[in-house]
Amino acid sequence: MKLTSGRFELTLSDDPTYTVGSADNVQRYDHEYCFVKEYAPVSRYGVICRESGKTTHSCILLAGGGASRVHDHTAVLLHRACFVGVGDMLCSLSLPNLHLKWATNVDTATCFGVYYCLEHDCLLSHGELEVARVSLSGEIVWSASGKDIFSEGFQIVGDSVEVIDFNHEVYRIDIATGRCALA
Repeated sequence: MKLTSGRFELTLSDDPTYTVGSADNVQRYDHEYCFVKEYAPVSRYGVICRESGKTTHSCILLAGGGASRVHDHTAVLLHRACFVGVGDMLCSLSLPNLHLKWATNVDTATCFGVYYCLEHDCLLSHGELEVARVSLSGEIVWSASGKDIFSEGFQIVGDSVEVIDFNHEVYRIDIATGRCALA
C-alpha cells in the first residue's frame, strides 16, 4: 500500500516473518513498536517513509488481537501524521520520522480498517466487534457493537456509519453521538 502526502510517500507492507530482536530479519527498521506484552504479535506491518524518492525513516508495527493484513483502508494520512489500524490497535505516527504519537486499543478482536470523517474531524475504526469514533489525539469518543461480527460491509453515509454484520443485518451509527440502530 502506498500513500502520498505532499513530498512524503509512505509504503506499508506485511512483514509476517519479522521477529523481535532477531539478526535474521530480512528488513531492518529504525523504530520497533510492539503493542503486545504477553505473547507473540500476529500482525506485523513495515512502514517506510520516502522524501523525494529517498528512504528517510522506517518502523515496524507489531500487534495482537486477530490477525490483520495491509489493504486499502489500513491507513490514513492527515496533518503530517499517518494513522494505522494494525491488529486490535489504531496508532498515529508522525511524518517524516515515524515516531509513535499514540496507540489505542480500538477493538476486542481486530481493526479491519480506519477512515477519516472530514465533517466531524475524526477517525472511524471499523472493528470486527466494534465501530469506534476516535479523536485525532487517540481518545475513543464512543464505541458501538452489534449482535454479530461486522464482517460484511462498512461505509460512511452522510452523518452515519452503515455497517453490516455476519447475519447481513444493517446497523446505522450516528457519528456525532454513537447511537446505534438496526436499519
